Amino acid sequence: GGANAGRVGISTYVLLRAGAFGINVDSSITQTELDALSGFNSAFALTVFDSTQTNMLFRPTNYTITLGSPATITQWDDLTYPPTAVSPQPTPVAGVYSTNNHGSNVFLSVNDPRNSQPLANSDNGYVSFFVQNSAGEPRDWAGDSQINSQGNIGKYLSDGTYLAVVNGPSDIPAGQVPTFGPTIYTVTVSGATVSMIKGRVGGGGATVTKDSNGVFQASYGLANIVGRILSAPNTPIENNDNWLCSHLEVMDNNGNFQNLGGTDSCRQSPIYGLTVASAGTYRVVVDPYGFSQYVRTITQNIVVTETAGNLTLTSAGADSGSTLTKDITLDVPNLR
Repeated sequence: GGANAGRVGISTYVLLRAGAFGINVDSSITQTELDALSGFNSAFALTVFDSTQTNMLFRPTNYTITLGSPATITQWDDLTYPPTAVSPQPTPVAGVYSTNNHGSNVFLSVNDPRNSQPLANSDNGYVSFFVQNSAGEPRDWAGDSQINSQGNIGKYLSDGTYLAVVNGPSDIPAGQVPTFGPTIYTVTVSGATVSMIKGRVGGGGATVTKDSNGVFQASYGLANIVGRILSAPNTPIENNDNWLCSHLEVMDNNGNFQNLGGTDSCRQSPIYGLTVASAGTYRVVVDPYGFSQYVRTITQNIVVTETAGNLTLTSAGADSGSTLTKDITLDVPNLR
């Protein structure tokens, strides 16, 4: 937000050391440009957020700006779709607005399971939240939260049951497969009570307890199905800013494959990494978005067995073990 709102790729950041700020909306900015920043794709004319990158106590507070003498602001709730104006609206006192920062009620600390430490990268990934139905399936998207440099996120969720999907960093060096795959937790909010379990509703996952600061300790999932996405054997697909999205399907009791929601991973590089957490029969589905020369591709079955808590993955044409490396050559259309 700020004086350059509406200008592509430019933002103005104001450091609130004294707890107050002022912004000049340049005369070249039109009301039409400001109105375009009304919450679509989470873009607002003015956003106040906690940039301390430590405790994530507050969630961003968003405003639209109406030009005039004086200019006025309207606060919006971005947890609804489309965003709705909050009530009551902030009113200026002696021309000064209070930003009415909203507190987070769900706090996660996300660590590397190999050493129980945060990654401390510039890109630590993010957590996606979805409303979860009684079958453990994701429904409406409830927002994403970036994992900060200390491994923390803060999120406000209204009463309900949610699927929290922990996604690892996306800035994977060329030629390397991901270390982490999506990891799933269930978060339940009821008034002031927030609880969390590993996995989905009804999945028998372990309870995740809060630490003394009220923070749930979560972790990335180590990817155990990894590989490259190929245009021909041993030839990684050339990508021009299109998306390659992969996810898992699992066989149900009737022998039919069902989408395993929350395992989706999309990248612009020809690699994938997914995490299987329990025994069963799976397959990987790759959707090449933006490519006319390739179509959805589904792998052969991957059989996962468990012995004494250890998983073994087996698939035709790949080595069997605790991690399965499986390159996927995309199918081509046979009807154009």
